[in-house]
Amino acid sequence: MDVSFDKADVEALGAKPWTHRDEFAAEVDTEHMADTASIFARAAHSARDAGDLAERATEIGQQAGALNGSAFVEDDRIDSTAAGLQGNGEGIDKVVGMLVKAMNRAMQAREEVDAQIDGGDGGAGMQQVLQHNSAAAVQTWERAQQFFAAQAPPSPITPQPFLGAGVPRFTFNNVEYEGVPSAGAWTAPPSLPGDIRDTYLNMTGDEASWADEEITDAIRQYRQKLAQYGAELEEAGYDTSEGPLGIWHSDEMAAFNGEQVKKLLSEGDPDPELLSRYTAGLDSLADDLDDKDGAKQPSAEQQAYLNAFFGKVGTEDLLAAGRLKGPAFEPFQEALANGVIAASTGPQPVSTVKEFFEKTPISDEGTGQNLKLQADRFNDFGALMSHGTVTPSDAFSTSLINASIDAQKDYWNKAPLGSQYPLDGAHELLQLAAANDGAAATFLGDENQVKRLLDPTLAWQDNGRAVGDLMRAGTLPDGETFTAAERDKLKAGYTVMQYIADNSEAYVDNSFSLPSRAEEAFTDIASHPEYLKNLSAATNGDSYVDRVAGDRFQFSADDRSALFSALLHGEEENADSFRSAVDEYTGQRAHEVFDGRAGTGTPSAEIEQLGELNAAVINAELDAAYQADKRDDESAQQNAQALRTALALGTEATPARLAKGFGLADGLSNLVSDPEPTAERNDEMRRFLENREGGMDGIQRIYDAARDAEYPGISDTKAAEIIPRAGEGWNLSPGDWKLIDTYTAQNRQRAVENALGDLTGNFLDGWTAEIDRGAVRNNFEDQEEISEAENGGRVGDWMPR
Repeated sequence: MDVSFDKADVEALGAKPWTHRDEFAAEVDTEHMADTASIFARAAHSARDAGDLAERATEIGQQAGALNGSAFVEDDRIDSTAAGLQGNGEGIDKVVGMLVKAMNRAMQAREEVDAQIDGGDGGAGMQQVLQHNSAAAVQTWERAQQFFAAQAPPSPITPQPFLGAGVPRFTFNNVEYEGVPSAGAWTAPPSLPGDIRDTYLNMTGDEASWADEEITDAIRQYRQKLAQYGAELEEAGYDTSEGPLGIWHSDEMAAFNGEQVKKLLSEGDPDPELLSRYTAGLDSLADDLDDKDGAKQPSAEQQAYLNAFFGKVGTEDLLAAGRLKGPAFEPFQEALANGVIAASTGPQPVSTVKEFFEKTPISDEGTGQNLKLQADRFNDFGALMSHGTVTPSDAFSTSLINASIDAQKDYWNKAPLGSQYPLDGAHELLQLAAANDGAAATFLGDENQVKRLLDPTLAWQDNGRAVGDLMRAGTLPDGETFTAAERDKLKAGYTVMQYIADNSEAYVDNSFSLPSRAEEAFTDIASHPEYLKNLSAATNGDSYVDRVAGDRFQFSADDRSALFSALLHGEEENADSFRSAVDEYTGQRAHEVFDGRAGTGTPSAEIEQLGELNAAVINAELDAAYQADKRDDESAQQNAQALRTALALGTEATPARLAKGFGLADGLSNLVSDPEPTAERNDEMRRFLENREGGMDGIQRIYDAARDAEYPGISDTKAAEIIPRAGEGWNLSPGDWKLIDTYTAQNRQRAVENALGDLTGNFLDGWTAEIDRGAVRNNFEDQEEISEAENGGRVGDWMPR
């Protein structure tokens, strides 16, 4: 029987020192680390800055033949090394020094681990222990066999001596084993070889356990030091996830870092510096995946690192991280949040955060404390993710938006009336999602999703700030105009504005509203020149967005009017902002037209559209004034009816008086007549005045643009030198007035209209057509009637623009 054994037999007992040594050896390749350290040190003497240091190190590595086990024979390795040594040239010696320390510490750890297996400095390693103990087992078994073979044969008369008398005994491990007679000789009992093997194998297993503990401790100390060096190098500008050394980004380092983070978070008062140290590698990896269009898919190696890290850091650990307060923890929270983003680039978020992306994140059907606990968990997750700086992928951004809206809706549907539990996590996730403008544009391009986002029943804790940021991200161009890649944004902006237009009536009567910060964003969208350009001319048909080119849209006249009404019925500051944006756009667009900029049409057509746009804004204001007058008319009618009722009842509404028909009081009530309605008459008057005198602001801005653009026939006239610019005083001499106003009436509007020439007519064509839209009756042809209406205050404080 073979009683020998090998390392596989020993490791089957539990401890695995050989396996752990081999794994560590595969992780840390020290074969050329000494050469690598020498290369960086030599390069530092001739390098001008950090980038030059990397290039010099590569050149020296090519000459030497290898760097950290990889031959430098490809030019693109220079770029890879340069990426690893980022910075502005300061502290090169410090960076090289830390790299050398890290490599030396890696080699030291390898020596310590190898010594536990191979021995060293006069001490025996596990390999020697294994060989010795296995040989000892074989020798002991051979001695036992030799012992029994050397004994006198058993008596043939009494093969089983009474009470064992005369039976040979072999002592092993303080146990006597009696010989067994067989074929006229003595043999060892069947249990002896197994016991011999087990004894020496278990002795070796005990040694293996001790060696494995030493290996684990050596590796742990190495990893702790390596994490420290890595954090210091990242702070100094060296990207540990790039460059010639990959020792910081092994799966084993990821698992170790995750274990340390988990352990620290379980403490009541974790050390923020250590938390940052053990997430520096995670943050570096996430930063490598960052892209303005959304985090990139990790490579197989990067995914393995993320899997190993989050295989140790669980949901409760993330929530604990979200609860940490104070600026000292923010670098750690940023790194951890970025790691979650990097690990969630696929179709589904990383499993650690799965519960927050279920269809109903706040799933408690009851109320009270259980609901608060769920809200607190969602808030803790949101608090952590609010520190994220890496742009989420398209898929993760969409998941964040949906989770945010679902949680907000679910929570407020289930929260007790008057609940004081805040749900900050919802808007914090939405804020993170807004970093991905492409995903935001896709989301907002769906009218059903816009309806979900702008649901007025959602009581956002941040007053709609995150909703507004998402709207801006998904609808506004990065530059002045939309690029071909941003056409989804134009569609998204159209969809948002169409939704508001569809709900304009409710918006105006306050039965539908946006949170104030979201309303600001809505105003910003409609005020952007790219949208005002598309809103300048209404279509006679239905509103539409170009589904083929995707670079333009048109609103119907009614939808545009509804949109502008909503804009002007919002908060006063937002309404003023929109008016100012239209004024600024008028001058800006006119200047582009007069400059002949690409994409503009003929001056006559473009200026007519500007007239239409300016009048459309006035139309919305006219409608607002008309609606206000209608409410006043209704109120006056109700007051008159109330007065008649009071007079009819008299001072004492007794049964006897009621039976007699109220007598004198009843007669007095007949003297109270219905007040004359004013809304229709005032609206007609205002529109008449706008047709006759309106448009001055727009005409002035167009004239200023023509002068600035040196448009022929305008900028080269005497009037161009005399007429003040918009906002300036008209302190002109009689001579100047005579030059610019042929009627010598010192009429500013007529002077500018005359100076602008035919373009005035183009502007007023668009203006008048829009003001007249909607069956306006002109009942004020007689100047005396007009004066009477004006002096009688029939139009209030309305002043034509």
